[in-house]
Amino acid sequence: MPICFMPLAISNEPIILKLCKNSDLLLEYVDFTKGDSKEKGMHPKMIFFDIDGTLVTHDQRATEETKQAIKDLQNKGIIVAIATGRSPRNFENIREMLNIDTYVALNGGYVVFENEEIYRDPILPSIIRPFLEEANQRKVPFLQCSKTDLRANRTHAKLDEIYKIAQWQPAPVDPLFYQKEDIYQLQLYLGGHQDLYQKYHNQLAFRGWMYPDWYDVISMTSSKAKGIEALVNHLHYSMEETMAFGDGENDIEMLHAVRLGVAMGNAPQNVKREADMVTTSVDENGIVHALQLVGIL
Repeated sequence: MPICFMPLAISNEPIILKLCKNSDLLLEYVDFTKGDSKEKGMHPKMIFFDIDGTLVTHDQRATEETKQAIKDLQNKGIIVAIATGRSPRNFENIREMLNIDTYVALNGGYVVFENEEIYRDPILPSIIRPFLEEANQRKVPFLQCSKTDLRANRTHAKLDEIYKIAQWQPAPVDPLFYQKEDIYQLQLYLGGHQDLYQKYHNQLAFRGWMYPDWYDVISMTSSKAKGIEALVNHLHYSMEETMAFGDGENDIEMLHAVRLGVAMGNAPQNVKREADMVTTSVDENGIVHALQLVGIL
């Protein structure tokens, strides 16, 4: 069951609220300062962070407190890694800002350790081509993500909206990019074309965005959890030595897979219910609060 951090007026110490996994009802409170929890005092070797709504706020900035927390973790010798649905091209600035060179990108389809590729799981051409041929015929707007680049299939107002919201550079247009490069992920708008999901959901994994009718589409064998496991195995570590922070539905498998999965306070309820612990929101330095709470910082 998830544990929700919020300070209560009845004590000078932080109180941890324990919630039932399948409801929003408060069952009990536990004071972690007494050291009676497995989370208190854990010492992970690796910590994974989602980007949007976790590392950065909705205006695409990391707070100074979050930046300092990442630096403090690195100084302690803890491997700090990003786990995101984004293409590597679309978070290069964040990696540079936080001095992070290890990441699970494209929802687990592409994994890099210290700037070296260690795992890849592209979508099989035999699966992706029929889907994209039909999507192109219907003029559905989408982005095609290779391991290092991305191309749009057309210019479209919905793509322009995403570029603006996410502060991405507009992608060059090449509707047949998928015929030239391995594709790890599609990012597409299915407004008015939900039947495509019904037709292909047994062949492709659809991950909903925070924006209505937008989806990441990946291989059925890909997930952030699978990418993390590939990296952990590469380093001969154990999943018991890992921790992760996230706020979206594509983070649920990751939060389950690691030893301690932390949902941000701004996450939807279905994500919070699946986490081990719920911290404050990204705007309230939720990463810092959780790391301090369990004794890592």
